[in-house]
Amino acid sequence: MHLSKKLRVLGGLLLLTTSSASAQYVVKFLDGTDPNSAALGIAGDQIAGQALVQSQNQYHAFLWISSSYNPVDLNPSGSTQSSAQATSGTMQAGYAYNGGGSYAALWSGTAASIVNLNPAGYNNSAALDISGNEEVGRGIMTSTAQTHALLWSSTATSFIDLNPAGATSSVAIGNSSGQQVGDAVVGGQTHAFVWSGTATSAMDVNPSGDVFSEIFRTDGFTQVGEASNGSNIHAMLWQGTSASAVDLNPAGFTFSEADGLYGNTEVGWGQTAGGPSQALLWHGTAASAIDLNSFLPTGYVSAEITGIDSNGDIVGFASMSSGPAVAVEWMAETTPEPSSISCLGMGIGMLLLYGGFSRYRPRNGRLKGGLSH
Repeated sequence: MHLSKKLRVLGGLLLLTTSSASAQYVVKFLDGTDPNSAALGIAGDQIAGQALVQSQNQYHAFLWISSSYNPVDLNPSGSTQSSAQATSGTMQAGYAYNGGGSYAALWSGTAASIVNLNPAGYNNSAALDISGNEEVGRGIMTSTAQTHALLWSSTATSFIDLNPAGATSSVAIGNSSGQQVGDAVVGGQTHAFVWSGTATSAMDVNPSGDVFSEIFRTDGFTQVGEASNGSNIHAMLWQGTSASAVDLNPAGFTFSEADGLYGNTEVGWGQTAGGPSQALLWHGTAASAIDLNSFLPTGYVSAEITGIDSNGDIVGFASMSSGPAVAVEWMAETTPEPSSISCLGMGIGMLLLYGGFSRYRPRNGRLKGGLSH
């Protein structure tokens, strides 16, 4: 369960079709032999994520250029570990570790280009999304030890603390078109929040009757994430208000979450009882769910989706029943159409192993395993 020092593309392109949708996807693996990696964000030709480097047994932030799949190790000198959570234009956002803990980081395509975004008065910060020259994430206040949602404009001194009045902690996970999304703890419960650049703009959009919710991504108008009424966690879709919340959980699923969106398409993943992770795509309703695991090659039984870009290309990671995760891109061949899931309920009752990747919920948003906080 280690990543070869030389990352290689696995055997060219894999074109797989399925009866579950009229769309076709070319599936590309971003890493080579014995991988342990995850693609966490995509924007055009750039894919951001992290991979385990065998020679150091550490997770490093990585950038893959989609046209060539040539990997770039972004881990900066002096840092033990790092992760690139998102990319926009030529920039990547994430975090890295030094002797004092983690710090929010911004790259422009090379390890040497790193900018430390950790603001004065905060520690253990992380940038979780980037849009243009704005980054969002979180940091821990040294004076109170509270985690606060943060917004940057590409420098440490530019930060804005987004923590809503009355909230004991918060985190900003997504950012687009001047809107920030994430969650905050109010009254002892974690609620989905939407901001427009200031703490006073904070809006609690927790769906009525739910005891937990958080938002992972926004396009500036629509938001996706997850919510729970106290039992199972369901993928959710919002239009900026509590009342607009739509439950995307497909029939038969015990868990789901939505992690990305573009236009009328939402992406994420879910699980049936005792089953593996299923990569999912929606068009606004639970009934429109499409199973994207069916495009994976034989032997791969679990997958999670982390993002989608304006071309309809999707990224995430997949694994076999007893192997490490590998970063994956689903490249759209045609425009997906709503379709019911036809490959679920097949009794794939295998134990799910993700290599080093596990999702921390709810305080760390989209942070992936191997890097503790």
